[in-house]
Amino acid sequence: MLKLLWKALVIAVMIALLLVLMPAPYAYADFIRLSLDEKAPPVDYSNYVSAEEYSDPSLDIRIWRGRYRSANYTCAMVSIADPLQIRSAFAGKASNGFTATAVNIAEAHNAVFAVNGDYFSSEFHEKNYIIRQGKAYKTRYLEKKWDLMIIDQNGDLHGIHEPSKEKLEAWARSHPDLKIINTFNMGPVLIDNGETVMADFNQALNQRNLGLHKNCARMAVCQLDPLIYLFVTCEGPDDEDGSGLTMNDFVSLLREVETQLDGRRIRFAYNLDGGASATMLFKAPDRNKLVRVNGSKSRPDRYVKDILFFVSAWENEEPASVEGE
Repeated sequence: MLKLLWKALVIAVMIALLLVLMPAPYAYADFIRLSLDEKAPPVDYSNYVSAEEYSDPSLDIRIWRGRYRSANYTCAMVSIADPLQIRSAFAGKASNGFTATAVNIAEAHNAVFAVNGDYFSSEFHEKNYIIRQGKAYKTRYLEKKWDLMIIDQNGDLHGIHEPSKEKLEAWARSHPDLKIINTFNMGPVLIDNGETVMADFNQALNQRNLGLHKNCARMAVCQLDPLIYLFVTCEGPDDEDGSGLTMNDFVSLLREVETQLDGRRIRFAYNLDGGASATMLFKAPDRNKLVRVNGSKSRPDRYVKDILFFVSAWENEEPASVEGE
């Protein structure tokens, strides 16, 4: 009996040692040290599992579609390992008026997934607050008609509704440990701390410029949990099978999508540029290239000023093969 117990103990120890010494599924995976001002590593297209999914140890993306009222919609859930994987990029320099398709901007910065930004240099944004990739471009003015979204060094999203210098200073005082990495001047903030910001967006101050009461294509960036994001875009009247949504209806769509998140809640949601600019990019099914995956295929890609995008922080370094093996 003692011999049997001894043998069982030896076997258990050997199994434990094997489990410890066994290579992990990503034994040769190294996370890349990202920086704010350097380009991310090239995209490894083999990590696109399908036309709706990308997966590597640092980045996971899942896309799905549906229909709400009279508009088709597309959603993407994005999970990252490093806050520096969420990024922004201009079509050119911040000081010029260059525009480009979102695809061209995304591919120039090795994006795995991307959406349009806020058209930062629009004539409507004469008084805005622009910090991108940690660099300040405009910090003197704030236009109350454009809600401000802040992305901090932890990758968390914050909103300031109808911002002012006083509100921004108060936010900084209440978040002394946070650094602003990116800002966007569009909005409005739709959901904050899990609660809808306004009961009726048609009464918002910036209704005139954003057409909140009109049926439009729209784009929202949301945060669900730390380093977990959701993007929702709906088609507009220029698409073949949709009439677009008002902002009130779009918020209702976000709440509908929330029921599809396996118990996760939308903690924060912010409206980005919409209309024909609403663009979501993912890999083409048949080639190693990013393409727009929302809206009608017949709709041409609009030239935009900037994008919000995600990169990989993972590099698979396979061991060198031994000659003769």
